[in-house]
Amino acid sequence: MNVTPRHVHQPPGTEVRAPWGEYTVRREGRIPYDDRDVLYVLADIAVGCACCGTATGRILIVPGYIGTGGENPARSRITPIRTARDREAITRILQTRVAPATVVFPP
Repeated sequence: MNVTPRHVHQPPGTEVRAPWGEYTVRREGRIPYDDRDVLYVLADIAVGCACCGTATGRILIVPGYIGTGGENPARSRITPIRTARDREAITRILQTRVAPATVVFPP
């Protein structure tokens, strides 16, 4: 059985809980790469601890190549980006064109 992951689009300001922490969506966007569109989410993430306080950092989350959502425009089909070559190229493009932030490719 072939299952395509789905991405749920969130409006700016939405707080999202992920397996690795929480982040606040600033905006979503797309960049062209290798004849396909790559979906990214620019977000703020709080990092810290009780003893030292917290700081906010910027991250770029890259769910993958974006397809159509079918009947629900709030969801899109996603094909994860697997190869190191593609991840490195997409990271360079995003850090140059969008924001100098840490780029995260969820599993």
